[in-house]
Amino acid sequence: MSNISSIGFVGFGNMATAIFEGIKQSNIKIPKIYAFRKSEKILPKSVYKLNLDNLLKTADVIILAIKPQQLNEIAAHFKEVDLSKKCIISIMAGTKIKTLTKLNKKLNNIIRVMPNTAASIQESVSIISVKKGTNKEFITFTESIFESIGSIQKVDEEQMNFATAMFGSGPAFIYKIMEDLINICNQNKINKKNSELLIKQLFFGTSKLAQASNKPIQTLIKEICSPNGTTEAGLKKLKELNLDISMAQIIDSAENRAKKLSNE
Repeated sequence: MSNISSIGFVGFGNMATAIFEGIKQSNIKIPKIYAFRKSEKILPKSVYKLNLDNLLKTADVIILAIKPQQLNEIAAHFKEVDLSKKCIISIMAGTKIKTLTKLNKKLNNIIRVMPNTAASIQESVSIISVKKGTNKEFITFTESIFESIGSIQKVDEEQMNFATAMFGSGPAFIYKIMEDLINICNQNKINKKNSELLIKQLFFGTSKLAQASNKPIQTLIKEICSPNGTTEAGLKKLKELNLDISMAQIIDSAENRAKKLSNE
């Protein structure tokens, strides 16, 4: 990675902070990290604040960590810089590689990534899609960045809207299920504090066991069931309520929003 000597963050909110922390705790050697953001919040000590024009000129890898709606506000700045030997990494939901290509005629290296909020504890799922012709050094470097905050998976760009819905928005859907179960505990006279502790541990323990096991999820489900037992009764009701269909509809709604953001 000797040819990549700097990263520039355009936007430095929660996700950019998580990525920065992952880089800092990894073995990635980056002499300089820059950031541009409108907020007056103090940046970490090893992140140097630049205006947008200087950041685009200086950084080898530019990470777009802003909302998709903000891209138009800054697009003109990209046209004034030679980006032929630089790489754009976008973590903006729904923003297509085709759209990013229009930022600059000489922009050859573009990578889309969809991480999620578990990046803050280095446990994100990050989905990666790469523009054809992107320099392999930039691809490897991007993979190393996002491996520092969790696991990665490369997909074709046509899968990115689904990936955004499932893995980017997915934590919120899981939190909602957790919230509903906490409320059920409350209704059954377990106080709120204990309810939250118990449900968080339920999800943590279940996820950890699933990760540790080589068995298919279906097998793990069967191992909990006893004939005519409580688990079997609950699963039967789940089937009657068509939970699988409801979950698919939830993901479809989020995916459709991602498509709208990408003007599909």
